[in-house]
Amino acid sequence: MICATVGLCTALLVTKPAIQDKQRLDMPNGARILVERRDTPGVMHAVLVSSYYSMPETTDTHGIRHLIEHLAAKGQDKLLDRKLETSGMTLSAVTDRDATTFTVTGSGDQVGMAMSAFNSIMLPLRTTQAEIDKELKILHQEYALVSGRNHFADAGWLGQYGDLALNSFGNLDVMAKQTPESLQAAHAEMFLAPGTILYICGDIEPRVALEHGRELLIKLRQEDLALAPRRKVERPIKRSIAKKGESRSADVAGLGVPMTTAIIGASLAFQATYGGIEVVYEPSCWPGVVTVYSPVRGRLSSLEKLTPNDIALLGPQARYLAALWAKGLQREDLRGARLRAKIFLQRPSFQLETLETQALGLTNDEIERAFARLKADQAAVVEGF
Repeated sequence: MICATVGLCTALLVTKPAIQDKQRLDMPNGARILVERRDTPGVMHAVLVSSYYSMPETTDTHGIRHLIEHLAAKGQDKLLDRKLETSGMTLSAVTDRDATTFTVTGSGDQVGMAMSAFNSIMLPLRTTQAEIDKELKILHQEYALVSGRNHFADAGWLGQYGDLALNSFGNLDVMAKQTPESLQAAHAEMFLAPGTILYICGDIEPRVALEHGRELLIKLRQEDLALAPRRKVERPIKRSIAKKGESRSADVAGLGVPMTTAIIGASLAFQATYGGIEVVYEPSCWPGVVTVYSPVRGRLSSLEKLTPNDIALLGPQARYLAALWAKGLQREDLRGARLRAKIFLQRPSFQLETLETQALGLTNDEIERAFARLKADQAAVVEGF
């Protein structure tokens, strides 16, 4: 039954090429632009990405990128979001471990307005202590909504990479110490040319969009960045947190690496078979973790009990679910645009469309090793109550 299902869905996984025209510009100051006309009638996404390496965080600066994201997204006059909405456009902003990303969505003839919005975000930050204090109240509310699975995933990152893997939300105590002057200085470091890329996609004229992007990024300051890759600790660290549940986090090298795809497939197959499990992974071409989380302690012990025969039976399901996951990454909405922008920042040669084929071609050995990486002797184990 499983094999028949996989055979049927393999045919369904054939993806129609979405790119109709593609242009790239590597600028003298180190900034880069990628423009793609894609099969999204009437819709345009413009994505401005500031790399984590423009302003790496330490325990003393943890959360400054997130706080700046909140403040900069308002624009110079604090009315940017409202102005875009009156023109039928939207603005969203996200900070993760890899980058801070601003995305404007509109119609294909609104690229110029999107670039004006980004210019307002990149101009020297204007803020006051009263505005900072107001944003801190909002951030306290955001933190209260962080899910249990994310707390366990964050602890898994620390277990695999140590202090090089601080969570993307930040430390509220560190944020509370910031002043308008300190944030203005930090904001200036976030948009250095080598760590800033622009991705524009959708129902657009690529040459026109590329010129709009060039005019935006040509003014950025050039400065060398220290692109030190994350390095995992010698042996995963077992951690305990005051949250309900348990988790296992396996380190992965990033998108496009077969073992990353295999670990995701193994995690999803385990989730589908045993139930009550959640899988957490932030797609990235840089090293990261895949976390298997259960809100109930003891459930993940089933991983240790898997025999080679059990894993062999789970293999077809792991391939199929990994392929479905890969197909889901190829979405043509805002989240898809944001992921393609991140890939352009991290590994421009990588083609997201190749992941489906890679997933369906995973070997039995790769799947067996993937399950082994999720077991307690290789994964970062996090225990709650």
